Amino acid sequence: VTTQALFEKHPRIVHTFVSALLEGWRQALDPENQKKTLELLHQHDRETPADLIAKQLAATRTFVRPSPDIPIGYIDTVAWKQTEQIMLSQGLITKPVHIERALKPPTGKS
Repeated sequence: VTTQALFEKHPRIVHTFVSALLEGWRQALDPENQKKTLELLHQHDRETPADLIAKQLAATRTFVRPSPDIPIGYIDTVAWKQTEQIMLSQGLITKPVHIERALKPPTGKS
C-alpha cells in the first residue's frame, strides 16, 4: 500500500497519526522536556552512553527545527526541488520525480 493510497482511503487516520507524530516531536524537542526525553531515549538505547544521546538530541533538534520560526514538520518544497535538480544534473536520477506531488498528497480540489 502506498502512502498516497493510505491517505486516500483513510485520511482521518493519516491526519491523526501525523498530528500525534508532530506533537511527539514538539514535546521531545522542547528544552523543558530534555531531561525526561534523554531518560526515555536512554531507556530504549542502553548501549549508547547518555552523553552521546544528549549530543544526538541536540543535533536532531537543529535538523527537525532549524529555527524558531519554522514549525516542526514544515516541508520546504523549494529546497526539495533544488535537490531534485542537483540529482538530475549529476546523473544520480534519470528523470524528475515530481517531488511536489510526493510531498503534498492530492486534496481532491482542482
